[in-house]
This record gives sequence, C-alpha cells and structure tokens, in this order.
Amino acid sequence: MARAIEADGARGMRVLERSVYRGPHLYSVRPMVRVQIDLGELEGWPSDRLPCFAEQLVELQPGLSNHGCSYREPGGFLRRLRDGTWLGHIIDM
Repeated sequence: MARAIEADGARGMRVLERSVYRGPHLYSVRPMVRVQIDLGELEGWPSDRLPCFAEQLVELQPGLSNHGCSYREPGGFLRRLRDGTWLGHIIDM
C-alpha cells in the first residue's frame, strides 16, 4: 500500500483508489463513487480529539445535523461526532 510521507516523517492522508459506478454493481444497484483512503496519522484521531471539528463540519454541511446515524433520530450523527467517532466513519457519510 502506498504511503504519503510528510516532511516531518508523519504519514499524510492519501487517496489510494477511486472508481465511478454508473449502473448496478457489486456494492449497490444505484450509481455511486467509491474512494479508498489511507487516513495516515489521522487514523488514530477520533472526532472528539479534534477541537471544533463537529461544529465546523456542520457549518460546511448543514444537512448533517439531521442525520440520525446509529441513534436513528435527528442529531444522532452530531452526537456521535461529539462523543468521538473515527474519521473513516465520518468520511463514509
């Protein structure tokens, strides 16, 4: 697997693979874009360790405040962000 190495030796986030599926495919019957990402050093940083992350994300994507996530109620995703969830889960949104 390819790794991005920053000047200070830390692994940066990197897109490893991307695909566009226009019709029915292995993952769904609907069209979609699939991206495989190596989170690098950010893999060890849940959302609650990133100052103001939840607020800034919702400011950029206001509709996320309505997403229920695993709580199945409006605001559930925000709750997960504030309690701490992994960036892989956030990117999946």
